Amino acid sequence: MNAWSRRQDEIAMERRHISEGEQLLAKQQALMEKLIAQGHHGLVETASELLGILRESVELARARLRELEHLHSERHKSN
Repeated sequence: MNAWSRRQDEIAMERRHISEGEQLLAKQQALMEKLIAQGHHGLVETASELLGILRESVELARARLRELEHLHSERHKSN
């Protein structure tokens, strides 16, 4: 596998990570809303913390994707 193919694979993988992370974010948000509605306020803080961690993870994946795409476009321009 050449460097171009590896970069394409890395980009595809990062896009999958982002998609999966966004799905987890939606599920966690819905769970948190359910906890609030059912009066489980003690669990809401933990659910909220987890939601923050998931958001941060997705943002890191987005930053990594931007970096990979930039590297890929720069390499593509030089070829």
